Amino acid sequence: MILTADLNQLDQEIERALITGNEDDLPILGYGEINPVLGWSSSEGLLAVKRLPIFDTDERLFRYQSQFDEFINALRASQINVIESKLIVVNRDDGRFAAYCIQPALLSQALLPEVIRLSDDNKRKEIFTALSKMIVAAISDQVGLDAQISNWGLGESGLVYLDVTTPMLRDESGNDRLDTDLFVASFPAVTRPMIRTFLLKRILNPYFSRRASVLDLIGNLYKENLEAAIPLAIETFNHQLTLNITSNEVKNYYRHDARFWGFGQWTRRLDRYWQRHIRRRPYPFLLPGRVPR
Repeated sequence: MILTADLNQLDQEIERALITGNEDDLPILGYGEINPVLGWSSSEGLLAVKRLPIFDTDERLFRYQSQFDEFINALRASQINVIESKLIVVNRDDGRFAAYCIQPALLSQALLPEVIRLSDDNKRKEIFTALSKMIVAAISDQVGLDAQISNWGLGESGLVYLDVTTPMLRDESGNDRLDTDLFVASFPAVTRPMIRTFLLKRILNPYFSRRASVLDLIGNLYKENLEAAIPLAIETFNHQLTLNITSNEVKNYYRHDARFWGFGQWTRRLDRYWQRHIRRRPYPFLLPGRVPR
C-alpha cells in the first residue's frame, strides 16, 4: 500500500501545515465531520489517508489498534463489505505516535452520494433496499454502524463501507469501549468534560439503533443536496424495516443533528483562532472546511 517513509513525509507535511497555519498545499480529497481525508499517490494508485488524534502512550495505541481490527472483523462477519483498511503508525520524535488509516481512494463517481445523484428511482430503491439489509445485519447492542450515505461507496461487488476509524463497540453492559478521550480530542479543552459526561452517549446511541441509523441516513440526503430522493428513501426503509418514519421526523432529526455538528465545528474553529492568534501556538488538528448543511 504505502511505505512508512512516504507516510513519514506526509506526517511532516501535516506538521508543517499545522505550525504555519497554511493547509493549502495538503492533498485534501474530502471532509468528514471530524477530520479531512487526504490523498496520497502510491505504486498501487491513489490512497485515502486519515490521520487520527495523536496517541500519547503505546498502551492507548495498542488498545485502539485492537478495537480497530475487531470492529472491521465484526462488520465483515455481518456480511458488510468493508473497504481494505490498514492502520500504519509513525513514531514521533517526542515519544508519541501518529496513526493513519489507509484505504484505496474511490473515484468520486463511485461514492454513494454521487451514485444516488446519477441514478433513477429503480436504482435508488435497489440501493436503499441493500442499505436496509446492511443495517439489520450489522447493528446490535454491541456493534454500531454510522450508516449515512457519505460513508459508502459502490464497487463491482456492491456496496462498500468506508468509515472504520471510530470503532463502535460496547460491552455486554452497554458501556462504550471506545477511548472517549480520543473521540473528543479535537474539541476545545473546556468543552471536553461536558461532551464526555453529557453528550457522548447521545452522540453514539443512534449508531446502535436501527431506527435512529435510518433517520440519520435519510437526513444525510439533505446534506448531500439529494432532497428529491427522500420520499423514496422513507418509503423503502419503512417497507423493509416496518419503521413508520415520517418526513417531518426526518427533517426534525436532521435539523437537530445539523445544529449540533454546526456548533461543534464553530467551537473548534474558534479554538483554532484562539490558539493561533491569541496564544501564538500551533493548533494541533486538521479541521474540515465549512460543511454545507
